[in-house]
Amino acid sequence: MLQVHRLLGTWKKIVTAYIAVSPFVKDKLIDMGVPEKKIYLKPNFIQPKIQKSKTISFGKYYLFVGRLEEEKGILNLLNAYQDLKSEYPLYIIGSGNLQSIVEKYALENPKNSIFRTNHERRSDSVYAGGDRLNFPFYLV
Repeated sequence: MLQVHRLLGTWKKIVTAYIAVSPFVKDKLIDMGVPEKKIYLKPNFIQPKIQKSKTISFGKYYLFVGRLEEEKGILNLLNAYQDLKSEYPLYIIGSGNLQSIVEKYALENPKNSIFRTNHERRSDSVYAGGDRLNFPFYLV
């Protein structure tokens, strides 16, 4: 489908503006032939001053944020984390159909994992403080 639109010139003739989330993305769009005057830079925002969390120490934990569903890879993550035998704890923030499984895992492994539901996840310091972010996925 992309090739068809490239041949038709859809991206150059019909699209009036592109939003780039970083200078890198803007440069890539320019490299692809998008006129610079059609590209607007609108970076994702992060609070400039992030307060350290009072409950979570900085820098030495893995962080998963997302829906607790099979297709999001949370079960793969829990299995891999168990095999890893890491000294770093695993923090999981989310909700979904597999929430009871994640809660049970956190209760059985209190030294290694912390679980929070989505309504508790608005602590930017948790995101900023993680040493490693986890993006597991499930291939179907």
